[in-house]
Amino acid sequence: MRLRVAFGSLVAGLFVAAALVGAPRAPRSVADVVATYGEKTRAAYESRCREAGVPYPPEEVWLLAFKDERRLEVWGRGQKGPAFLKAYPFTAFSGTLGPKRREGDLQIPEGFYEVGHLNPNSSYHLSLFVTYPNATDVAHSKVPRKAMGGEIFIHGRAVTIGCIPLGDEAIEEVFTLVAQAGEGKRHVVIAPVDFRKRPGFRLEGEEPWVAKLYAELESTLRELSSGS
Repeated sequence: MRLRVAFGSLVAGLFVAAALVGAPRAPRSVADVVATYGEKTRAAYESRCREAGVPYPPEEVWLLAFKDERRLEVWGRGQKGPAFLKAYPFTAFSGTLGPKRREGDLQIPEGFYEVGHLNPNSSYHLSLFVTYPNATDVAHSKVPRKAMGGEIFIHGRAVTIGCIPLGDEAIEEVFTLVAQAGEGKRHVVIAPVDFRKRPGFRLEGEEPWVAKLYAELESTLRELSSGS
C-alpha cells in the first residue's frame, strides 16, 4: 500500500514539474516568425523605408557589420540605390580585429558574405547563417578547409564565440526583414572598422591579401553610402 502511494506521489510530482517547466516548444517555420513579428518589424521600418524611397519590405537587403564600433547597419535598395534604414549595437563581442583564421580562434570573419539559411529555432532565439568561409577565406587559409571553422551567425541573446549577437528584440526585426527579401539579395559585409569614418585603416604587419580586402571593403562601403 505504501509503495502504491509513493508511486502515485512520484507520478503526480512529475506532472507538476512538467507543468512548471512547460512542454517543449514546437518547431516553428520562417513563415511563423514573419507572422509573429511582422507588425513589429513594419512599425520599425516602414516609415524609414518611405522616407528613403525604399519599398517595404525591401527586396534587397545589406547587413553591414563593423567590429571595432560593434555596430550592425541595415540597408535596403530603393529607386535611387541603397539607403540606410536602421542600426543596432552588438550585445557581445569576441576576438580582435582581423580576419577569421581557424576554428576556435573566437574571430568574427571579415569580408563579403551572404545570408545562407535562416534558423527560426535557434538556441539564440533566431539566427541568420553567414556564408563563411568564402572563396577568399579559403584561398588564403593556412589550415585545411575542415579546420577553418564555420557556423557563423547573426543571432539574438548577448553571448558570442565568433558570431554577431544583437539581442532578442533586434534579431526579431532583422530576421523578419531579411526573411522577406529576395533570394540571393541578402548581403552581409563585415569590416574591422567603419572605413567611411576611418579611411585607409590598416592592421600593422597585415598580409597583402588582407590589405587588398580592406581596400575593397572601403570602396564598397563608400559606394553604398554615396547612394543614400
